[in-house]
Amino acid sequence: MPSRVLVILVVLASVALAGEREALDALRAGDYPRALAEAQAALRERYASPTAHFAAAFALSEMGRRAEALAAYDKVVDLSPRNAKAWNNRGTVLEKMGRLAEAEASYLTAIDLDDRYASPWNNLGVTLDKMGRGDEALEAFETAIDLDPKYAAPHNNLGALLYERGQTGEAAAHFEKAHELDPRYTLPVANLGLMATDRGDAGAAEASLREVLRQDPALVEARFNLGLLLYKQKRYEEARVEMQRALDARPEDPEILNNLGVLHYFLGRFRGAVTFLDDAVRLKPDFQQAWDNLGLAHYRTGNLEAARPAFEQSVVLAPRNAFAHFNLGCVYGDLGLTKRAAEEFSTAVALDPALAPAHHNLGVIRAEEGDPEAELAAYRRAVAASPDFAEAHRSLGIFYRTQAGFLDPVKSREHLRRYLDLVTEEEDPEGVREVRAWLAE
Repeated sequence: MPSRVLVILVVLASVALAGEREALDALRAGDYPRALAEAQAALRERYASPTAHFAAAFALSEMGRRAEALAAYDKVVDLSPRNAKAWNNRGTVLEKMGRLAEAEASYLTAIDLDDRYASPWNNLGVTLDKMGRGDEALEAFETAIDLDPKYAAPHNNLGALLYERGQTGEAAAHFEKAHELDPRYTLPVANLGLMATDRGDAGAAEASLREVLRQDPALVEARFNLGLLLYKQKRYEEARVEMQRALDARPEDPEILNNLGVLHYFLGRFRGAVTFLDDAVRLKPDFQQAWDNLGLAHYRTGNLEAARPAFEQSVVLAPRNAFAHFNLGCVYGDLGLTKRAAEEFSTAVALDPALAPAHHNLGVIRAEEGDPEAELAAYRRAVAASPDFAEAHRSLGIFYRTQAGFLDPVKSREHLRRYLDLVTEEEDPEGVREVRAWLAE
């Protein structure tokens, strides 16, 4: 999904005391610790200074100290309740804290105070989209553009919304317009690169994202998207490096933490994966995908007792997710909870009849229960769902070779040979050698 950005339009007081001027100069220079120190010094001289509170709030927000920033913006609007800029910036802090309804209210207050002010309309659109109110978000972005046709951010955000709706031509036009309006604004270029990814042009996408990062190394969205692009190409170590750089900039972003966990998993660093995924679910307890990934990481370390509650939480959060039920069934099976495993696999295939591994594992359980007809039916369903599912062919070959009353050497050889066609010795050395020995007999 193309990335979005909040743009805070800051209009600072034109008349300020010396300490306030120092704070404002530091803000303009991007030196936020110094801006905060100067603002706090000014407040010791005149505590009821809206300008000093505003400077402190902005600096705190940029430093990631959101609760303190919100308290400072609250002080600004208490002292200067008609300050539309403070209400707008207060909304951005609330949005970053996940308090979307409050952010919406703060933006609407800014709009009521100054209905020609484009920035809160843009920011309102971002928040409405996060709340699932896409049509209202679209109108908000269009209003921001109408109020300020030279404002690049709403073009980028509108482009992202249109892209999600499949309107790729219009989306690209808005990304291009955003970059035309502000050539230093690199996020629209990154989004155009992502569009190239979806067209299957990974080379163009990577070149675009790397050029964006050359111009703006601090653009986390581009760093994140480059990591995803490299992951899709199975360039896991390169992807990990980019995701780690994104995390360095946003150390408490659950999406980045989840992706780093997945990358460590694919690199075989399962304990490292657990560390990142633990942090992801701590920061976002309703993050179902991260719970599922955490369960998989624990499973690969052999810690079934830790994997079980992670998968159980995943199922609670996404009861209609077939893979979540499948993973939980695997853990129950390994823990010897056969009946519960069968229930989870049955639920998985009811939700997704094409999930061949769940059919296969049901066959394994039916074998343990001594029900060969049900076992055979499950293996057949697995092959029907996925004709190239090697393990199901192996199980059918063994079944026809060993199961009394169902012996069929021809079918056994057929399925065992199919297994060898699908699996290399490098992938499963023991299994391949065993099957070859059976066929030699």
